[in-house]
Amino acid sequence: MTMDRVKGITFFLLRVVSGLLFMQAGGLKLLDWFGGVPAEFGGHPPFLSQAWSVDALLRARRARP
Repeated sequence: MTMDRVKGITFFLLRVVSGLLFMQAGGLKLLDWFGGVPAEFGGHPPFLSQAWSVDALLRARRARP
């Protein structure tokens, strides 16, 4: 196995793992997946409700530099 092939496989695995980590963090914050705080205990409003949409837009606006 050549060094270029090893680099390609390594970068592929790093991309997949980092993508899964970002997916988990985004799902936790936006969709209350993976043990997020339920809405009835002060978490996010239900998915695709009007309050959720406004909250998501405001978060996106604050995140911009």
